[in-house]
Amino acid sequence: MKYALALATALAVALSASAEEPRTGKRGDELEQRIPAVSGRLMTKAGRHELAPLLNLTLADAFRQKFLGGVAYTFHATDVWAMTLRASATVLSIPSGSVAVCPTPAECGP
Repeated sequence: MKYALALATALAVALSASAEEPRTGKRGDELEQRIPAVSGRLMTKAGRHELAPLLNLTLADAFRQKFLGGVAYTFHATDVWAMTLRASATVLSIPSGSVAVCPTPAECGP
């Protein structure tokens, strides 16, 4: 019975302490008063132009391994909408292991 009374008292003290108003002077409150929140965005993309290089490589092609290069141009009309133009060309094309180059059809035939 003594233990139940001690447990109930401890529980009542803990609940009454948590029901009090939060203390002021916490570190978060101090920082909020010293450093105001930044509203808006750090960087806007509206009206910006971007130019980027493109490098591509084909890995799982059964006949040729290709290296492609190109360029991409992007215009950001707003922060959400943008238009991109891309152009690329094959720079190098190497025959892969499953390609047999035959000088004449007679040499490769059955």
